[in-house]
Amino acid sequence: MLEGQKVVHGRFGEGVVKVQQRDFLVVSFADGEKRLAYPQAFEMGLALCSPEFQESISNDLAEAAAQQQEQLRIQRENSGERLRSRQEREQQASGRSLRKAGNLALKCTYCDGGCTETMPGFCGVCSDAAIRSNIRVKKCRQCSSEHSHCRSRMEEEISRRQLELLYEQGEIPCWESRLLTDWRAQAYAADGSQQKRALQVRKNGLCILTTREPQATERERQIFALFLMEETAEEGIVAARSRYRLILSPEEARNMLFWNYYGNAGKTTKRAAWGSGLYRYFDDETARRILEDLMHIKKKTPEAQQAKELYEFFVKYHKLRFGK
Repeated sequence: MLEGQKVVHGRFGEGVVKVQQRDFLVVSFADGEKRLAYPQAFEMGLALCSPEFQESISNDLAEAAAQQQEQLRIQRENSGERLRSRQEREQQASGRSLRKAGNLALKCTYCDGGCTETMPGFCGVCSDAAIRSNIRVKKCRQCSSEHSHCRSRMEEEISRRQLELLYEQGEIPCWESRLLTDWRAQAYAADGSQQKRALQVRKNGLCILTTREPQATERERQIFALFLMEETAEEGIVAARSRYRLILSPEEARNMLFWNYYGNAGKTTKRAAWGSGLYRYFDDETARRILEDLMHIKKKTPEAQQAKELYEFFVKYHKLRFGK
């Protein structure tokens, strides 16, 4: 046990371990007690003053890394055949064709990493302000997890530079922070709270990425990027075709509001209420209208031709009628 052992932290200085549990430590520093993830804290600036327990800590770090790799392996093994069988069962149970619901809208946690006048973000680690909003206001599960590096940053357990280094090393699992660089979207919750999978998708179906800025209402949910989907080979993951994908600038996204296109089925009025789900399906006609409006928004931009080609390809591929 490490209780009573002296430690030193790159930010908080010298301290003493007061409590050790299976996955965290409570350390008393000069400015108060801090709760640190165990054993991960020993890779993020924490060190023992005595070498007595170093071997035990190294073993715990190795075990934690092995467990993470095993979980990833199991997820990969469970993907292929199970996805196909679930797709068949879902189609039989619902009686709906992919033509009616083969397009996907994803609810993305706001990420301003890499945000510029032309980029909406989603290509870097969040700012401190966005981290606070996602944890304290929006109560995002992944951001709020006790193992979250972003939570550690909010609680000042790690510095901004340490957080950025963890991102560069691929140690931050938040898929939104790499969304517009990797062009792979996740249609389920990483913490296991969402068991559903994006089943009714198809090659060249449209996937739209939506989010809300920190002070925005649900009615102001924006479409900030979209793409045509590759055939899915991994359960719960949708990937973009490299030729058919487009990003909207922050200003363009504010003119492409999700609820202007999506209405709850069977309702006489459109109600802006997403709920707890991470994705929604929509039909080809809705997809056509979105792409048509995007083509007009991009008309006087360098992406005008790309938007036109995407629209025309989608309409021809799915045998739809061109709009007026």
